Amino acid sequence: MSLGLWDIELHNRLGSATQVNNSDIGVNGTITDTVTYSPAKFDNGALSDAVTGFITFNPTITNTNRFIMECWIKATAARASYGFENVINVWDSSPIAVVKLVLRTTGTPGILVQGFEGSTLFDFTDTHSWVANELMHFLVVVDNTASFDGSKTVALYRNGIQTASSTAAFTFTGPWEEITACGRNGGLELAGLSIVDGLKLHNEGAIPHINDILQNRYNEFFGHARMIGG
Repeated sequence: MSLGLWDIELHNRLGSATQVNNSDIGVNGTITDTVTYSPAKFDNGALSDAVTGFITFNPTITNTNRFIMECWIKATAARASYGFENVINVWDSSPIAVVKLVLRTTGTPGILVQGFEGSTLFDFTDTHSWVANELMHFLVVVDNTASFDGSKTVALYRNGIQTASSTAAFTFTGPWEEITACGRNGGLELAGLSIVDGLKLHNEGAIPHINDILQNRYNEFFGHARMIGG
């Protein structure tokens, strides 16, 4: 299957300042404060050296209630050392992080997916206890029409396998302003623990192809095929 059928709006490898400033697909990124680059999945990925360091993208997407975002993350420390670290945030113009992917020790430890607009719309956790230098692929499907996998509206897939989900009804009414990688949460998160590689954003046209995308990521992670979905 061609990449065109997966409706990619943004693909950035995040492996260097040159790569951040020159996306493979979609808008280019902007670096704020200090970001360095360390080995991750395919080459290098981006690592925030300070709480104030992050990378920003401003993609245009027609339906902010139906999309897929994904990336590879290399956790450089075990879960017990994390505290609360935002990895990917989608922001509206308030600015409020309307969708976030967080690695945390506080609250329910694990990988948090949260949606917020005026109030919390969905909030669930994959309780995976990662170890130092573990490489993980994360994919988040957001679909308020619940058109995939039964009645689910949001789901998290780790290494090609669904690990947590929500059936909560929601509607995001405001437009997006930006997506940020490896940081930016009002100074609450730790810095320098997650290396982010291969950020992708798919529009709603990719949702019917979710099993094809997951199959490809599973193959990349494990190096062999396994049929996913049905």
